[in-house]
Amino acid sequence: MADEIIIGTSGPQAIRILSASAVRQAITAAAQAFHDRTGASLYLQFGTSGAVEQRIGAGETFAVVAASLAALPSLHEARPLGTPPPIGASPLALGIKGGALWSASACLRRHATKRCSKSAATM
Repeated sequence: MADEIIIGTSGPQAIRILSASAVRQAITAAAQAFHDRTGASLYLQFGTSGAVEQRIGAGETFAVVAASLAALPSLHEARPLGTPPPIGASPLALGIKGGALWSASACLRRHATKRCSKSAATM
């Protein structure tokens, strides 16, 4: 896992954070705000959700782990976890044949039981 960020100074006192790359921007911003407020040093490492699961399963320890909800069962199996609080959402956009771009989450909210559009069904 080569993608890493050190906020503050490196060393054994730095708070270790392991995160899925999908939430890199949010985790980095939150870590920077925490550092600015407390002065604490943080060592952030990012990778795929699969890499996060593998590292936890191999016994590595971190103060904070940010992963998808789908990864939680296997993470919990490797090491007991508390109930995770929902802290955000990730909108999804899809390109549809013909160049249209639409928000899947808005579409799903409006049309929970039917297709969003004819073009989405024929993609």
